[in-house]
This record gives sequence, C-alpha cells and structure tokens, in this order.
Amino acid sequence: MTITCELVRDLLPLYDDSVISTDGKKIVTVHLSRCAACRAYHKQVKEGNLADTEFLKKEASVPSGEKDFRPLARRYKRKRFIYWGAAAAVSAVYAGTLIYCISKLADNGENKK
Repeated sequence: MTITCELVRDLLPLYDDSVISTDGKKIVTVHLSRCAACRAYHKQVKEGNLADTEFLKKEASVPSGEKDFRPLARRYKRKRFIYWGAAAAVSAVYAGTLIYCISKLADNGENKK
C-alpha cells in the first residue's frame, strides 16, 4: 500500500495533537522521514506560516453525473433573507399604525371629557 502525501497531510493534525493511532503515527513518521516536501509542509503548518485549510482554496468539485446545488442554495438563502426583511418591514409599519391609532383614540377620549 502506497501512502500518498495527501493522505499524510490529512493525518498531520491528528499526529500533532497526539490523537492518532499507533499505526497511523508510524506511517506518518516514516513518511516524514522520507519525504522532504511533507517535512517542509509540516514545519510550515506548525509555525503557522501555512494555514491547514487548503480545501478552502480549492473549488469543491462535483462528481460527474451529479448536479451542483450550490447556486440554488444561494438563491434560496437570498430569497429567504428578502422575505424576512419584507415581513419585518410590514410588521414595523403595522405596529406604527396601531400605535398611531391607539394614541388618536386616547386623544379623542380626553377631548370629550
């Protein structure tokens, strides 16, 4: 079984936190002793020079044959935001109108006395 650099880089956070299994620790240790690129990567991550968030930089790929629903989800969130904003605005207008009407009724009652 070949251990790829990508697999070792995925295991590095567990390795650094000492929560990796003994077999995993051996695999990572052996790979780091043999691979200069992974040693350099590990050093950069430990020093904080390289954020261990490469997955955020890469655009998530959608397997072929599957539909990408991210644009639809964004559109749904935008519509939901607009609907809630409109509902808040209508509620504010309704509350203002109600307060105005109550104050007018109170004024009319005081004028009659």
